[in-house]
Amino acid sequence: TLHTAVVRRFAHAIETGDVDALISVLDPDVTGDFDSGGAIPGAPTRELHGANSVARQLVLTVSGTGATIDVADVNGDPGITITLAGRVAAVIAVSVHDDRITLIHAIGNPDKLTHLNAPHRPTGQ
Repeated sequence: TLHTAVVRRFAHAIETGDVDALISVLDPDVTGDFDSGGAIPGAPTRELHGANSVARQLVLTVSGTGATIDVADVNGDPGITITLAGRVAAVIAVSVHDDRITLIHAIGNPDKLTHLNAPHRPTGQ
């Protein structure tokens, strides 16, 4: 789908740290918010507006960390997960209109991600 294609471009741009490619997939008036619960140093504490601000913050926060970026089902639509040292560090849901991302909602609050990082028990135990 178009939504999936846009999210794949978004994920690749974040992973490679390509600010220009990231800006090209974001709507000029995109809004982004990040819930880190105060646990991630340097994470934004207020909503960001505009493709340039959102793109630069995403690259600043993720690039060079060794994180793995994957396209995943997030609330029933394609979004991304960011995994660091084998643990899900953030989940990002996006809204897409035409071929641009118009809204980004990221969760990096460890308390809200515990269910994604819980040890899995084998079936039948």
